[in-house]
Amino acid sequence: MKVTINYDLDNEEDRSSYERHRIAAGACHALWEISQKVFRPARKHGYSDIRIEKLMRSFDDSEELIGLLEELFFEILDDNGVGLDDCI
Repeated sequence: MKVTINYDLDNEEDRSSYERHRIAAGACHALWEISQKVFRPARKHGYSDIRIEKLMRSFDDSEELIGLLEELFFEILDDNGVGLDDCI
């Protein structure tokens, strides 16, 4: 199956729609990177940024906080029909 989308770039609404679609792949990849670089280190191997690691150690419930933020992040993605499996 092949899909072709045509935009009339002389039409302001079409041009705006084209721009949104043009940046969608980059935005999707950026969301995947956020999941990997912001949330995953708290569960796995820790943060490479020493400042973040220092703050994580100074706050007793830091892992729980990061976990709650991660849940909220994925809930927002889900509510908007965005699956990160499609972004990698």
